[in-house]
Amino acid sequence: MRRPVYLADQTEPVKRKVALKVLKPGMDTREVVARFEAERQALALMDHTNIAQVFDGGATESGRPYFVMELVKGFPLTKYCDDRQLTTRQRLDLFLDVLSAVQHAHQKGLIHRDLKPSNILVSPHDGKPEGAGGEVSGLRLACNFADAEDDKRRAPW
Repeated sequence: MRRPVYLADQTEPVKRKVALKVLKPGMDTREVVARFEAERQALALMDHTNIAQVFDGGATESGRPYFVMELVKGFPLTKYCDDRQLTTRQRLDLFLDVLSAVQHAHQKGLIHRDLKPSNILVSPHDGKPEGAGGEVSGLRLACNFADAEDDKRRAPW
């Protein structure tokens, strides 16, 4: 289930560009709202350099839940690798970053419901040269992190 993600300006307490994820109008069933809030909480628990941070969350004036997260300016994993003609070694280095982030989530009892290259955005960071590091983010498809036990009881959305 895709949810809109918008580019937004945070003005307080600091000024910065952020990603704003809002539940679609009409998707306000108790079950969908509960899943959205669980995803927001799951992301807020993450503390890993390769997972985008959640900064804030709440509800709009009309009651639609939202969360504000780090804006990752990057490219889908395969596009990033192909456009830069990365070597096998460089691709494997990026894959190790992905695995590290997934392991972090798993250690917290969370799984990614839709892990695929288009959901992994890569951008140079931490002073690493392009192709030598990236940031894993659910920005494109909202991460879809869920409690592993919860996922056993319910089909992915």
